[in-house]
Amino acid sequence: MLTGEEITGAKLSDWRKLAQGLHARYLVDDFGVGARFVVAVGDAGDAIGHHPRVSIGNGTSTLSWSAPTLSTATTTALNMSLNG
Repeated sequence: MLTGEEITGAKLSDWRKLAQGLHARYLVDDFGVGARFVVAVGDAGDAIGHHPRVSIGNGTSTLSWSAPTLSTATTTALNMSLNG
């Protein structure tokens, strides 16, 4: 699992280490935008071979990762895929 220093060093500013996993919450305008975001997360996950747990709430989309094999490279690749 990534350490706080590794998260900071990889410039994963959207991600937070909570308990045994990494979590990121993104604000979205509405449910439709959240659903499209989840599709983008799925596509990015397919590209890197890892998928976070995803949930859509009222105005938010939350990603959680607790895989023991999660690496800085994996999370950075997901962030790059989502942010263009």
